[in-house]
Formats: sequence, structure tokens, C-alpha cells
Amino acid sequence: MIHGAPDPARRIFVTGGTGFLGHSLLPLLVAEGWTVRALVRQPDQHPWLRDLAVEVAVGDVEDAAAVRQAMDGCHDVIHAAGRFRFWGSAAQFEHPNVQGTDNVVQAAIAAKVERFVHISTLAVIGTPQPGRVIDEDHPTAP
Repeated sequence: MIHGAPDPARRIFVTGGTGFLGHSLLPLLVAEGWTVRALVRQPDQHPWLRDLAVEVAVGDVEDAAAVRQAMDGCHDVIHAAGRFRFWGSAAQFEHPNVQGTDNVVQAAIAAKVERFVHISTLAVIGTPQPGRVIDEDHPTAP
């Protein structure tokens, strides 16, 4: 998963840990021996977190102060939070996906994290164009 031997002194900050991708990511990181702090909006709705050796920080990516506070002391960031649905207004997607990502990036810069990984579901892109690398310039058609 993450290259190199897990170092318990290195804390990985994870957003979106209770979402589609994160629900599998958190147990994998813990199983590999990483120390994990997850930003979770409503921990009571995710009782499976109690059985996982994850430090839970209550907060939302849309709250810049909460993100900064929760990221304090972390060395690495995996940003997997985002809103994806096939319906809804543009604002419902923009706030968590654009402003939320900006909050996480700004907090990571301030915290001087060593590694930042942003992951998302392929469903956001839609059907990839054959032979084309999916990067920031790839057109979206969810």
C-alpha cells in the first residue's frame, strides 16, 4: 500500500475514512501497522471504528479550523473525502469537493506534511478516454 516499513511514530491523517474508499483504506492501513488519525463527521454512525485502532478526530473537511487542528502532528495525508452522487445541485458538490479539498491542502501546507495523496473514485471521471492518462486535464463525464 504505502511504500516503506510502517513507523508508529509517523501518523497518517485520513479524510473520507468512512466513505466508499476509506471504509477499506482504514483497516488496510491499520493492518499494515500505520498509526492513523481519521477525520470523521459523525463517529456514532460508524460503530465499526470502535474496533479499529484508529484515532478519530471529529470534524468536517468544510471546517478549515477543524481540519487544521485534526491534522496537527501528522506526517502524511490521504485525502479521500468527497461527495459523489448522480444527482444534486452544483453547490452540494462544490462545497465539500472544492472548498473541502482546499481546506485539507492548506492545512497540509501549514503542517508541513511530508506526503499528500489525493484519491477519488473513478465514477467521478466517468468512462476514461482510451489510451489517455487520467490527470487534472482529463474531461469529466460522470
